[in-house]
Amino acid sequence: MNKITTRDFAPADPILPLYEAWRAARATWYELSSLPNNSNWDAPESRAAEAREHAAFSAMLDILPTTTAGFAALADVLWSVNGPSLAKDHPSFAAECDEPGNRLMIALWRAASGQDGLPPSAADGATPLNRE
Repeated sequence: MNKITTRDFAPADPILPLYEAWRAARATWYELSSLPNNSNWDAPESRAAEAREHAAFSAMLDILPTTTAGFAALADVLWSVNGPSLAKDHPSFAAECDEPGNRLMIALWRAASGQDGLPPSAADGATPLNRE
């Protein structure tokens, strides 16, 4: 028997504003990373963007998603942390995507987002959280 629960009437997913802040901070960090005087990513603006990214990331660790959009957001974050380490245009990127753990992340992303392809972070390459 189907039951309606309080979760059915929950407010917007608490993950989504954090995810949006995380994506915005990453985008800012990437824009700033190519500036000529920021080769070590130590410009104050870069450090501030990185701090915003880490704050949003850390907050997401302690919150459960309440919608499929929240699950998709977390799948993208997980991809950025544990997905392939190679750039999307690297010849071995497809082989890395075919590894079991990455295939599972892709499946979670696709099921939760309703989209084909890879999580959005796949286009980002190395991230401030995984810089090398």
